[in-house]
Amino acid sequence: MKLTGVFIFLALLTVQAQILRDAAGDAIGLELGTLSRSVLDDQSPQNFKDGSRYALFRIDLEQGKVAELRVISDFDAYSTLYSPSLELLQTNDEADDTDGDESNYESVIVSEASESGTYLLVVSGYYATSVGSFEASAKDIAVVDDSVVTLPSSLNGVLNANDESNDDGRFYDTFTLELTRPASVTLTMHSDVIDSYLKLMDSSGTLINENDDKVFVDDPATSDVDESSDYTLNAELELELDAGNYQIQALSYSTGFYQLFVQGEGGEAAPPAPTRPSNLSSEFIKPLAEPSHQG
Repeated sequence: MKLTGVFIFLALLTVQAQILRDAAGDAIGLELGTLSRSVLDDQSPQNFKDGSRYALFRIDLEQGKVAELRVISDFDAYSTLYSPSLELLQTNDEADDTDGDESNYESVIVSEASESGTYLLVVSGYYATSVGSFEASAKDIAVVDDSVVTLPSSLNGVLNANDESNDDGRFYDTFTLELTRPASVTLTMHSDVIDSYLKLMDSSGTLINENDDKVFVDDPATSDVDESSDYTLNAELELELDAGNYQIQALSYSTGFYQLFVQGEGGEAAPPAPTRPSNLSSEFIKPLAEPSHQG
């Protein structure tokens, strides 16, 4: 019975890939720095598996390019990204309102192109009844692998298979923190796709502190912490540091996009989470297309 289930699952994936391949020619073009307004309704193509309506977008990306694909809708939208060979890369269903209005939802995918080619973004309703208008946008994200940071700083990074890895098998990027005076410092590593892990070391490489799941306890052995309820993909360190140079390591067992925030006493307030940025009317976007139907 288990083998039969596996064969059925693989058959469904094959059929789905063929449907996407056949429909790719009719996909709406979406360039970096643009947005497209569209609608899901009863005339839109239908997912054979769950009955949800969907729209297809094609995005041409060069290898190594990091793109943010954002969907803002008045229904619960679900975003899926496929590689040029139609390999499933990433999904996102935040299903959170963007401005306190429960009728507005936002779904965000940030991905690094592993190869040059045409990627497919599928925007669908989470439910078969999820229909309405939406805006899809694509934005180029600048990332750094290593740099010198001061207070306050924020940067985008990507861990990939070419990065160095430690003895535990975690990929990592290293940043140098320079402090000209003693400071209360908060380091935050945020990601929606990888399990973040932070380490802080002194200039000689000696470990000062580390954090995985943004849970702070004085004595983990005696503190009553429900680890399952406190588990997150984010990591954070709060430290009192003397003047000097320090090494920050951003680590994860998996690869993907993250943001690193370095905040300190007298610095700016922490930026909003990357999945809740400003609305689609921001300056980096230019309209690409008026509302359209697919089908």
